[in-house]
Amino acid sequence: MLQEIIGKLNSQNTRYNLYSYYIFKSIEYNLYGVINREQKVKLAKEFGKFSILNGDTIGKIEEMFEKIYLALKSSGYSIIDVKIVTSARTLIGVSGNFLRNIFEIGLNFDWVYNVPYIPGSEIKGVIRSSIDDEELEREIFGSEEEGISQVGFTDAYPIEPVGEELLVPDVMTPHYVGARDETEVKPRPIIFLTIREGVVFRFLIYYRQQELGREICRRLRIAVLQGLGARTSTGYSYFQLREISFR
Repeated sequence: MLQEIIGKLNSQNTRYNLYSYYIFKSIEYNLYGVINREQKVKLAKEFGKFSILNGDTIGKIEEMFEKIYLALKSSGYSIIDVKIVTSARTLIGVSGNFLRNIFEIGLNFDWVYNVPYIPGSEIKGVIRSSIDDEELEREIFGSEEEGISQVGFTDAYPIEPVGEELLVPDVMTPHYVGARDETEVKPRPIIFLTIREGVVFRFLIYYRQQELGREICRRLRIAVLQGLGARTSTGYSYFQLREISFR
């Protein structure tokens, strides 16, 4: 029965977005088993074509941020509006479920907006790790015992470039998976998808203590240059600060 449905979907001019196409291909993958390297490369390129950022999606994301901004402002928060841009291919959420069952490396993905995103907790963690002053860290983020942070971060969503693919195929070749010595080394290429270079992400930082604003911005500049995401040691997941505005 399921094979018949898969066959009909393949034979018809079915309209997909990236998430629905991934679900369809995951079912197909689970039905028919392991796919070879050439098939994975082809599939990765197909997924990339479904990741084009269009004007309608950007409009919805901007509308979401405006609603969040108004809600935070009405609650008495000061807000920093931030835009960062990927300066290298980027991996966010490699242990997540999306894409992982096919490509072994996952990606944080919002199925409502059909785009990858960066969790606010990831941004917060990177900024926190850039602070080497324990007292300052406690002042901004609170202690583990208290658990009260003076600053919050929204998730970051892509808003540029319009009309271009957000995801591109990449490959890495681990040599030492399961190997006990050099004689057992067997290179095994892994095909996966990354966020392309040149994608602009937007997020909001919110806080109530006015004196924290400048310090947060200073730390943000440092943290962004250190990388945000996975595999920074091999050149992935680096960003540049595009714009900061106090609202």
